[in-house]
Amino acid sequence: MPNYIDINLSIMGKDQRLGEFTRAAKGQRKPTGDLPEYPNGLKNYNYDCAVNPPTSVFEFDRLVPLPDSYSLFPYSSQGYDLEVETWGIKWGAFKHEPPKFEEGCATYWFTCAWVAPRVFLGKVSLMWPDLWFVVSYGGEGPVRGRFALHEGQSLDDIADNGYAYDEDISEEEEEKQYDAWVNTYRHTHEEYTKYILFRYILEQPVEPS
Repeated sequence: MPNYIDINLSIMGKDQRLGEFTRAAKGQRKPTGDLPEYPNGLKNYNYDCAVNPPTSVFEFDRLVPLPDSYSLFPYSSQGYDLEVETWGIKWGAFKHEPPKFEEGCATYWFTCAWVAPRVFLGKVSLMWPDLWFVVSYGGEGPVRGRFALHEGQSLDDIADNGYAYDEDISEEEEEKQYDAWVNTYRHTHEEYTKYILFRYILEQPVEPS
């Protein structure tokens, strides 16, 4: 099983473009070439999802399409490799929540496997050059961080790995400290988004919180 990384993603720009983006992001990915049974005759329990993927509010394949060959062969033989080559991670986004709209900003929440989707969002930001992408994340590893992208360029980037455990506290307190460390940037995502807005979009001097 992979480590799971929880993502807060805010996208800033003109409301019309944000509407176009959120509509473009919604849908299904390509089906894989999986068959109802494996070559040895065992039932393929992933078949239904593989040939009829669920609809997502933030589907990676809708924004950065996988190659058509993704649908020609079983996922186990090449699907994973094609996802990593195309997006930098496997699976894309899951455990989605519908975006929250405010004037000039749309925010998504979802989970990724292993790492934050830097490679994928770098490509997306090139395709949508009039939008700004702001990410705060934290999860198993443990890892946490935040970054912002515009036109494929990194505007800001922080990445922390590893949490120093305190052996002199209770298990309950340790769990609270761990959660606070992992989600530090996610809990301050709104303030970070405002920092990016003023610093890079409105070009007003401001310090990050």
